[in-house]
Amino acid sequence: MQWVRLFEVATRDLDADGPRIRRMLDELGGAARCEGGGYRLDAEAQLAMGWWFFGVHVREDFVRDAVQYMHARDERARDERALLDYVQRRLKGQGSKATVKFHSKPSIFARYWTWLMR
Repeated sequence: MQWVRLFEVATRDLDADGPRIRRMLDELGGAARCEGGGYRLDAEAQLAMGWWFFGVHVREDFVRDAVQYMHARDERARDERALLDYVQRRLKGQGSKATVKFHSKPSIFARYWTWLMR
């Protein structure tokens, strides 16, 4: 299976939020019994004006297994939106100021980058 960029993350504290996201996806993958590493973070984050930007890439089977696991616990969890809500809730509960959004074209941070490059 191929990697699909699912989330984009913007944070001011990469040293704390990177491991937090990795740990919560590891826990979710373990609970959902996903085979192997179903996700990966960008190898290099980009720094701009004090913000770190990086992507989260997933495999389709990771998303499918995680959503099935979450649906068994909560019937409202039906698609990858539930996975995004899970990540946002956990980060907020841990006191993080990181912003996590779905990947889109153009990037959700395109307006910020345009302003920055003026």
